[in-house]
Amino acid sequence: MQIVPVCTFCEHGGDTIYFNAALPISARGREKEDVLEELRDSLATMVWLSVERHSTPLNRAELTGDIHERFMWERCREYQRVKWYEDVWEEELTIYRDKRHPTPQMVRATLKDVKITKENAYIMAPILARIEEDERYDFKRFMHENWNRSPT
Repeated sequence: MQIVPVCTFCEHGGDTIYFNAALPISARGREKEDVLEELRDSLATMVWLSVERHSTPLNRAELTGDIHERFMWERCREYQRVKWYEDVWEEELTIYRDKRHPTPQMVRATLKDVKITKENAYIMAPILARIEEDERYDFKRFMHENWNRSPT
């Protein structure tokens, strides 16, 4: 059996859809996890190359304000434009993972109870600060809080 990875790309607001197909991946006689890993790698590469080739370059110096929050508002407006209901984007934003492997959220949840001391501050303070920043930009939570609102 062979699997052909396929990727489409359309820049936000654009009217052109780019279609890419990679070389087939053979699944014959291979472990499922190995095939899935190769498929993920192939798809990720195609998406990256599509963005690199077909999207309008951004000049970081021209971006002002909290670009992460602006991005979340833009995504929220996209969901609202297509008249999705909460249960649809909830499913869309849910990531299903193999239960044998802990998610980053599971690992981070154990770190929240760590007390910062003189001895561990140089390691733990940056990690906890990053967790706090990541939670600030949790898009799924943002959508729950702002589904029926417009940006201020």
